Parts: sequence; C-alpha cells; structure tokens
Amino acid sequence: MQIKTILFIIVFFALALILLIGGHYLLYYFFIDSYDLYASQFRVILAVVFGIFSIGYILASVIARWSDNLVTRIFYAATAMWLGLILYVAMAAAVTLLVFGLIEYFSGYVSHSILATIFLVVAIAYTAHGLWSAYTLRVEFIEIGIRNLPHTWEGKRIVQISDVHLGHIHGERFFHKLISFIEMQNPAAVFITGDLFDGMGGDFRYIVDDINSIKAPLGIFYIKGNHETYMDFSKVEPLIHKTKATLLRNEVLLVNGLQIAGADYPEFGKKRVIGDFVSRINPALPSILLWHEPIDIEAAKQANVSLVLSGHTHRGQLFPFEWVARGIYKQYEYGLVTDGDFHHYTSSGVGTWGPPIRTGNRPEIVSVTLHKV
Repeated sequence: MQIKTILFIIVFFALALILLIGGHYLLYYFFIDSYDLYASQFRVILAVVFGIFSIGYILASVIARWSDNLVTRIFYAATAMWLGLILYVAMAAAVTLLVFGLIEYFSGYVSHSILATIFLVVAIAYTAHGLWSAYTLRVEFIEIGIRNLPHTWEGKRIVQISDVHLGHIHGERFFHKLISFIEMQNPAAVFITGDLFDGMGGDFRYIVDDINSIKAPLGIFYIKGNHETYMDFSKVEPLIHKTKATLLRNEVLLVNGLQIAGADYPEFGKKRVIGDFVSRINPALPSILLWHEPIDIEAAKQANVSLVLSGHTHRGQLFPFEWVARGIYKQYEYGLVTDGDFHHYTSSGVGTWGPPIRTGNRPEIVSVTLHKV
C-alpha cells in the first residue's frame, strides 16, 4: 500500500472520529435536556452507550480488515446500521430544537419531551424504511439505439450490475439472490461495473459457482471500482479467473462486431481520467465502455463511444446526500443521458457502503435492450 494511501486513510479516519464523537456528544446533551435525564445514573448510561457507538463503526471497520467471522460481521453490521440511524436522529434533534424555539418565540407551549419523541419516532421509522429499501432489489428496464449495431446484438438484452459491495454485510445469500434476478432477464451479456467487493476482505469462494451459473452467451465482463483498490485484490483475482467473467483492465475486446472496453480504476492518488484509454477505441465501430465512476465522460463522447455504463454514486444512498452526488456528477449522477449517438447510464447500484440503508432510492439491476439505429 502506497504512503499516500496510508496517510489518506489515517486522515480520513481521524476526521470521521472527530465528527462522530462530536455528534454523539451533542446528542448526549439533547437527550438529557429533552427527557430531563439529569440523574447521575442516566447520564452514565447515556455516556457509555453514546461513547461506545461513537467509535463503534471505525473500530468495527478496523477489526473487519483483520478478522472475518460471525461476531465481527454482527458487530460491523450493527455499528453500520447505527451510523445510518444516528444521521436521522441528529436531523430529528435539529428539527425538534427549531420547532421548539419557534413555538417559544411566539409565546406558545409544547412539551419538549413529547416534541422530541414525535420526531425521533419519525426518524426511526424513516431509517427502518431505508433498511427495507436497501434489500428490495428492482429491475430498471431501458432501451438504447446504437448506430451500426451488429445484427448479432440486435434486440439482445444486456444486464448491468454495479456496486454490489460483497463483504461483512452483503454476503453469499445476498449474492445468490442477485444472481437469480440476473438469470430471470435471460441476458445475452452481463456487465459488472466495479465495486463488486466492499474492500474489507473475506471468503468469497462462493462467487465462482454463482457467476458460472449465469447463462450469458455473449460474455460476462467485469471492471474494478474504487473499493477494489482498498483491498488486496490479488487475493480475489484468482477467483475471478475461475469464473466465466472476463476482467478488463484497460482493454478493448471485439465481441461479434461490438467493442467492449473496460477502464481500470486507478490506484489512489492517480488521476481518474480516461482520455488516453478511450483513444484506443475504434470510433468507426460501435462500442460499450465500462467505467466505474461517471467522470471525464466528455472524453468518451469525443471518442465516439456508443454507450458508457457507470456506477459509484449509489444515487447518494442516504438522503440528503443525493444532492451532494448531483452537485459532483451533475447530469451523470444517475440514470440515462442521451446526446445524439452517445448514451451514458449511471446505475444506483445493488449494494450499500457503510449503513445498509437506502433512503430516497432503491437498489437496481439494469436491463438494457439494444437496437440498431
């Protein structure tokens, strides 16, 4: 692992720890004030609970890199779920204080504890719905016309999956369910556009039989995402080679007259650009480019790429981060963008990173029917 990567991880975790401890400290006083929990025994209990959970996720993330067993998985899942819950509890606390202040300003009265309870129940219910949403996979159907599409691809259905994040939360059962969804589409080809793994490590031998069970006559193609760069990829790469999937690392293949190009995600600290790579794609032939993060898309457009498939954004995953993702990736944050003969699709992804929660969006596999225009 490069020194830059190590320093980035240290700084990231240090900042995250400061934010988590600070946030839990403020919530600690919010609960005491809202429910009059000033007695010493209540303060001690709250301090212990919030103290443990304030460092829980970071501690679980560190442990998960060293050990993969039932205990570490439960610990990691519990702290990750708490991370999502605490976001909405903090928002509920902020709304409570705002509403309480407005009522007092206009000389009204409302019980602080009742008001806090109402918004906390809403926050918990919203989080629970997000947990349900994260495991409710849907199929997004789209049709795309590609100029000069070879007749062997005409009317064929291709499936894109992205950001599965196999690891301590999404494991064998989750992946097996995903494979069933893919098989129901009867795809001619399958494209895995990065972050198949969460980056924590673990025993992933189960992927071999599952991937090999997919009937995709025109191939299965896989590229790395940023989370594959967080792990020792050499430990899982042999498993990929045991499957029917083709790992593309800055390679262009010609499959029945259609170019399949896969851009490898760069290691940390290197520029995330694809201009040099896409120059190797023949502009006179139709092409599909797999590129994990929807950036530098103009380079693909200028190279006359027909279709780009991306992921990475999770469509924000948690409200209100969809607004952040939209601000960063603009129109490529989610969904289909068409400009003349150029098409780009960013998937919201299959799995989750961090909290196993999705609010405001749902996981998807993308079923694309190709047509010649």
